[in-house]
Amino acid sequence: MTKEQIERTEGPLLPHMEMTLVDKAGQVVPLNHKGEVWVRGYSVFTQYRGDKEKTAEVKTPDGWYKTGDIGVLDENGLLTITGRIKDMIIKDAENVHPALVEEVLLAHRKVLDVKVFGVPDPGSVEEICACIILKNGQTSDVKEMREYSKKNGLVAELCPGYFVFMDSFPKTSTGRKIDKKRTRALAMESLGLKDNME
Repeated sequence: MTKEQIERTEGPLLPHMEMTLVDKAGQVVPLNHKGEVWVRGYSVFTQYRGDKEKTAEVKTPDGWYKTGDIGVLDENGLLTITGRIKDMIIKDAENVHPALVEEVLLAHRKVLDVKVFGVPDPGSVEEICACIILKNGQTSDVKEMREYSKKNGLVAELCPGYFVFMDSFPKTSTGRKIDKKRTRALAMESLGLKDNME
């Protein structure tokens, strides 16, 4: 296990904790496969005070806490978080994780950064919207990005229906993280979409 491996992951599990990664059915996934991260140990909270229903949603009878994080565990016991279940986009009855679309678009030579969100769509539950920041001096348009997406493995269910070009992404109050909610709101405003998902 190298220093570089540790730095690009969440690191190893703490000695007093247990962790497992599971699929939608709650079955353990093999190493190097994506799954929801479940943890348990004496430092994990026991329940939401006065809310048995909410507790039952996130805790299993045998004490596993469903974190809502999607991750990959490697053969060295290092965890890499790839996203959140709540960020999942439901398009044409398919679950699409933003990270999958972002990875393809980030490989475009003109793209500096990209954030992908689900936005309301009357024909489906949601449509995929890609918010893109281009590298300095670069220009692009929706047609170029759509063609690139299709040529690079984004089948119809994964290809964004909307592309919004931005100069920057708004940050949270700390100034360190991208404000995803605000970024999504700005994209919807520019597209003239009304939110029915809040």
